[in-house]
Amino acid sequence: MSNYGSVRPPRQGYTPAPLQMKSNNTGVIVGAVLAIVALIAVILLFTVAGRDDSGPQITLAPFGATTTSLAVATTVPNTAITTVTDDTGTFSINIRGDLQKETAPSIAAGGFTVPRITASVDLPAYYADNTTFGVLVVVVGPDIGSEVAQVLGFLEPNESVCKERLRETINTSYGQAVRISLTGCGADNLGTKVLLSVQLPEPPLVIGIRMQDEGELASIQAAALYILETMQVRSSDI
Repeated sequence: MSNYGSVRPPRQGYTPAPLQMKSNNTGVIVGAVLAIVALIAVILLFTVAGRDDSGPQITLAPFGATTTSLAVATTVPNTAITTVTDDTGTFSINIRGDLQKETAPSIAAGGFTVPRITASVDLPAYYADNTTFGVLVVVVGPDIGSEVAQVLGFLEPNESVCKERLRETINTSYGQAVRISLTGCGADNLGTKVLLSVQLPEPPLVIGIRMQDEGELASIQAAALYILETMQVRSSDI
């Protein structure tokens, strides 16, 4: 997809294990159709530039404070969709090439590693407001308490940050995922956030995505789904 207002404190105790792609022919067919539709929306969405906002500050505290230098993380301008892999080699996502990116893992309380990719048109603004376009993607394992509810708890802002909240279950190529849509976010109520999380049965890992922008909710939902459907989870050790 963060950070967004205050985040709930993390549950301590786990290190993600390597992930394997879930084999599900029906899910793959559904995912392929969804990905095509989402791709159209994501290309449009990825052309929208976020702006700075004076809304509540959001931090990555639940995942640790260690990040890479923006000078190193920023890519050469490229408007094409490109594949980006996190530094642990656990997963990769497809994202617009000219976004600023951080791919170093976060270190949770207790020293546990959380594979992570953050991408935005402006990372400092994304971390500080509720409207700048950006996405945070994490993969967490059973040692930290790998459950969808816990990952969504890490990603979701305080109730005061957004006016409206909708929770629903959607079908994806990884199986059923929980999606939380938040609108009217920030001091000016212009921000929109979408949280998406799905648990893989084997190995028992959870994917978490948090995306925000100032755009239309349906477009941001489609873009978050596109990230999930094009995500590749690898079997390398962390």
